[in-house]
Amino acid sequence: MTPMTDNETDWNAVRARRDRSMGCAKWNLAMLAAVGLMWTASSTQDEKAILSIADLRGLHVLESAAAAQPENAELTHRLAKTYLDARASGLAVRAIESAPMDVRTRPEVAHLFARALIEQGRAREALAVERSVHRECLTFEHSCTPWLFASVTRRVDILKELVERGVEDAEHDPEASLLAYQHATRQVGFIAQ
Repeated sequence: MTPMTDNETDWNAVRARRDRSMGCAKWNLAMLAAVGLMWTASSTQDEKAILSIADLRGLHVLESAAAAQPENAELTHRLAKTYLDARASGLAVRAIESAPMDVRTRPEVAHLFARALIEQGRAREALAVERSVHRECLTFEHSCTPWLFASVTRRVDILKELVERGVEDAEHDPEASLLAYQHATRQVGFIAQ
């Protein structure tokens, strides 16, 4: 092997420095790309409404009215129903629970409360509420409309079947829920001879 001249040694040193700096440049570019991707992924997206209600202004007015008049059962019922229709059962439960006792125990409000509890996966509590509404409807003749009485009676039967089958959340156990529903709503026909 021939000895290197100073000129060749200088070129080798330049190449080594260039290779090191190229490696650093590649590493820097990779880090910059990673930081850029993380920044993009962590940035906020477009706002998404919590409730999918077309008339948000109407909801705000209803919320304000219900807050200003907590003793108004009609407003509490409408607000809770609006929340349930928007699939926000937690807000419906909170709206009813924060109402005064005489509003919460009104049959139409309590029936809606039971629906919200069902949607939250609390069948046992919903059954207790519906049974109290059923007793109220039977005890006081004009406290329930015929539609409400029929709805409460049917829901009590279905909830009783769900609870007997150990189903607390109907959405998490659809097969048992379907069986309970079919068993509770079966109809028996009689033929008179």
